[in-house]
Amino acid sequence: SMAIIIPYFGKLPNYFTIFLESARENSTIDFFVFTDNDIEIKKDDNIHIIKTTFDEIVKRAQNCFDFKISLNNYYKICDYKPVYGQMFFEYIKDYDFWGYCDIDIVLGDIRKFITDDILLKYDRVMTNGHFSLYRNCPKVNKWYCTLTTKGCQNYKDVYTNEKNCSYDEWAAHAGNGISEIIKRNNIPQFGERQEEKFYADLDILNYSFVFKICYGNFDKKDGIYFAYSNGKLYIRSKKDNSLNNEILYVHYQKRKIEVSSYNTNHFFLIPPGKIVSKESDVVFRNKFYGFKYKWLWSRLILKVKNIVDIKSKDNQR
Repeated sequence: SMAIIIPYFGKLPNYFTIFLESARENSTIDFFVFTDNDIEIKKDDNIHIIKTTFDEIVKRAQNCFDFKISLNNYYKICDYKPVYGQMFFEYIKDYDFWGYCDIDIVLGDIRKFITDDILLKYDRVMTNGHFSLYRNCPKVNKWYCTLTTKGCQNYKDVYTNEKNCSYDEWAAHAGNGISEIIKRNNIPQFGERQEEKFYADLDILNYSFVFKICYGNFDKKDGIYFAYSNGKLYIRSKKDNSLNNEILYVHYQKRKIEVSSYNTNHFFLIPPGKIVSKESDVVFRNKFYGFKYKWLWSRLILKVKNIVDIKSKDNQR
């Protein structure tokens, strides 16, 4: 059994309904959304909306530590993902696995890719911050603070730092996060090897779909888009618009997406920039995303600062 935890505060993006539909189709997995938004859900749904405040989430996090933490903005919550097993224990206590995912993704059929054999063998499944699972047991739930850092970021430094440290993933740019710590402690985790990366992680700097990570062999020149059909997600291209290339999820990284032409819950297409319902509406444009959006500049500046900080710390050692 799996429980996925999603805290989200502030205005919901227009693609949230798409994410929610793809989560709902994974009916054997429960999603707990902690938010200050009013969200209507169906009765007897696997989506659970817990209306709360950001201050309450801060209190939950603080209760897990014996020192004063820093959690002063919504984005910083991402660093606390490895702590969710403790923060939200009353919600996940009866599940075999707990996890987290971003909402700028469309999920496919999770159970097809994350099989019982995988869950029996591994305590950590998937190693990136946009989707990850942990075995629900006291030992694993405290990995974030009990595993030897072995040259990676120390959890006390992360949770007293007001900046985001990407502690929930690999985070090589920030001094290495929980995925690298688990690896250096020689703990097997599913999702490290290339053949286990059966998802599409898109490069935000390109308007057209270009993969940072992707299961399969696709070229951006092929005209990449995605098809969602009855709970399953597929990569398509102008050369191959079949339903043969199934994936676990696509992470499109906060892109602006038009959803006005989306009119069905069980089939839709995702070309760059929009959600559409008909093949004839799949249009490709040559367009450079560039550094048009302020958040891209802020992310670039943050990465540069993190690199400078890491080098400065290394020089002080």
